[in-house]
Amino acid sequence: MKFIIALMMSICLMFAAVPAWSAQQTILQESFNSSLGSFTSAGSVSVGSSGALMRGSAYSTDGRITSAAVSTQGLTNIVLSFTSATSGLDLGEAAIVSYSTNGSSYTTVSSERYATGSFTFNLGTAAANQSQLFLRFAIDASSTYETYAVDNIILTGDGEGGGTTCTTCIGPDPTVAALEAARGPFNTSSFGLSSWSVSGFGGGDIFYPTNAPAGPLAAIAICPGFLGTSETVDWWGPRLASHGFVVIVMDPNSVFDQPAQRATQLMACLDELEDQNNDSGSPIYGMVDSNRVGLMGHSMGGGGTLIATEDNPSVIKAAIPMAPWNMLSSNFSDITTPTLVIACEADLIAPVAQHARPFYDSIPSTVPKAFLEINNGDHLAVMNGDVFEDMLGKYGVAWMKVFLDNDQRYMQFLCGPDHESDWDISDYRSSCPY
Repeated sequence: MKFIIALMMSICLMFAAVPAWSAQQTILQESFNSSLGSFTSAGSVSVGSSGALMRGSAYSTDGRITSAAVSTQGLTNIVLSFTSATSGLDLGEAAIVSYSTNGSSYTTVSSERYATGSFTFNLGTAAANQSQLFLRFAIDASSTYETYAVDNIILTGDGEGGGTTCTTCIGPDPTVAALEAARGPFNTSSFGLSSWSVSGFGGGDIFYPTNAPAGPLAAIAICPGFLGTSETVDWWGPRLASHGFVVIVMDPNSVFDQPAQRATQLMACLDELEDQNNDSGSPIYGMVDSNRVGLMGHSMGGGGTLIATEDNPSVIKAAIPMAPWNMLSSNFSDITTPTLVIACEADLIAPVAQHARPFYDSIPSTVPKAFLEINNGDHLAVMNGDVFEDMLGKYGVAWMKVFLDNDQRYMQFLCGPDHESDWDISDYRSSCPY
């Protein structure tokens, strides 16, 4: 009996000494099926049966591909594996694999002349638990006949108990194609608000997902510009709602209302969402998380967005002023909320140099912020039916996902190099890493 008790105690002690279960997670996987996927390119790069094929150059940029930012937060033991093949490299030339945690300075993992086969590298502690990590594959060679092909890239990490859990993250893993599509993964519905049924603003429409996972959702209020009604920007409603947000697109009390008035009305919209959330007869009863709310606005509505964001730092968790207009002040240095300023390069109503750019510059660099300028876009480029909806939808959804849902899967679309390789973007700058 003593032996059995001792054996049981030993077994208990043995299991007590076992560390927390660690699960391997796939962070990034890319096989270059007909496209570069989440990677961007420079120099001579093509996609074919061998994967991403990079060529050297005698007089211009050698071929290279760079991944979008991925998060390794909560993960250790970051392992990179891939297949590759080099051809024609001379002495002193190389196929180079590197990574970065800031999108600018890169750490070399491998630099080889003969790099054909399957490779696996542990990136070390410097790559673990990072809010953003970039992978880069490049060729250093002097001729287009010298090549480096990469395929079947897999990046993994270990997480205690399955890694960190985001309780507000919903929906499938994002892709560029999914974010640029007119609708996200969830079905949506909407209902109207008449001006006499609300207080503080002129009515509008509420859009919401009908098949999103249970649990309160983040909410966003959107204000149109001078002379505009909700119909001028209501494309944002179903777009955002189909990605898991409750969205109110408002009408102002008067189409002539100035930015300060629109700021007050945006906050009244949030009050209305709270009332609807508490009304058992409302379609969005119990659906809104009042601790995760954001604002958006066009033109004077963008100015109102900036004002309301600055005045309500404990309430507003994310903001997107679009072609913002505000004549009374260009200083928003008290903003502490993550803010994406969308500007229009050919804007004659709110010229970038007098409005969007100084607004963005005044926000402290310690605040998560970004500046996106639409290539040759005029003041109305963010309104319904414009050709920029796919690009704007991608950045708008990603911004709200990261800062309202804390969904780090979307960080890859906000931070990192080569945003201006998109022909729709003439300027992109940010305070990354966030």
